[in-house]
Amino acid sequence: MNISSIVTARSYPKSIIASLKSTHGLPFREILSPEVIAESINVPYRERYEFYSPEITLWAFLSQALDADQSLDAAVKRVIAFHLAIGHDYDISPNTAAFSKARSRLPEEIISNLARDSAERMEENIPVSWLWNKLHLKLVDGTTVSMPDTPGNQKLYPQPGSQKKGIGFPIARIVAVISCVTGAVLDLAIGPYAGKETGEHALLRQIINVFEPGDVALGDSYYASFFLIAMLIKKGVKVIFPMHTARNSDFRRGKQLDKKDHIAKWIKPKKPKWMDQETYDGFPAEIDVREVMICNNKKGFRSEQRIIVTTFLDAAFISSSQLATLYSCRWWVELDLRSLKQTMHMDILRGKSPEMVRKEI
Repeated sequence: MNISSIVTARSYPKSIIASLKSTHGLPFREILSPEVIAESINVPYRERYEFYSPEITLWAFLSQALDADQSLDAAVKRVIAFHLAIGHDYDISPNTAAFSKARSRLPEEIISNLARDSAERMEENIPVSWLWNKLHLKLVDGTTVSMPDTPGNQKLYPQPGSQKKGIGFPIARIVAVISCVTGAVLDLAIGPYAGKETGEHALLRQIINVFEPGDVALGDSYYASFFLIAMLIKKGVKVIFPMHTARNSDFRRGKQLDKKDHIAKWIKPKKPKWMDQETYDGFPAEIDVREVMICNNKKGFRSEQRIIVTTFLDAAFISSSQLATLYSCRWWVELDLRSLKQTMHMDILRGKSPEMVRKEI
């Protein structure tokens, strides 16, 4: 894996976004063809541009999310410009109500399927030279977004208890799995900020199938748990996580590989309240993980030691220094999420209903 190659690849979206922002009409037409959108709707494509057909509505919705001016008026102007450019002589009205209704009719599944399919196509086309040992690195992390304070949003995504009622905003939690090379969101799960089964682990379990055999999962210490690692081992996925502060590591025990580098056995904890007995019984009694002490000696930064937990058990295949290099890629996910939220204006969403919030995300 050549880190500089990945950095170069990640610079491409900036020029693409700049081009989309400066183009009038509906530039996403060149990226998401009507044929591809028709496949997601599961209907045969016919070249018939209704004023607010599903594909035109989606192109306008995407442009609206990206534009500095996210108003309905700006989106409708783009649709009008599109129809005029291709010579349609509709009785054109700047009224925004029709576009608003068209967005409401657009099935959430179409948007989420297209997002996943687009990211998957990019992942499949990554040059082998950009991969690490022909393995796909996938980053995982969580973030939050707020939304308008409407009764529907408050009911499904209630505001944090620390905020007084009537002066806070509903908050949704998002967990995303992002390609280390392309920076594209491969899949995501959305849930309330607080409550039963709303944590990052619970949301990640909803999209665990985004990981395929041979993938490498990189995340922060929150994900270094027995059950999550055991689930990924069962799927044939390797992991690289920093050790959680609640767990102690004793390098005097286990199979010694090198100084501060050993294979340890993690014993299955007691059954969590959220897990049913059958699922719990399906987990192994113990798993083997490798615990490695790495040191970050990056120039200009304070030297920092950290224990890494990984299922790469063969030190001859991947050394502690290689693990440190791979783990450094994990920080990109935080930059990716920040960049996505800034570019797509996601810090405060505009959807006034939970359905529109999910479509917007």
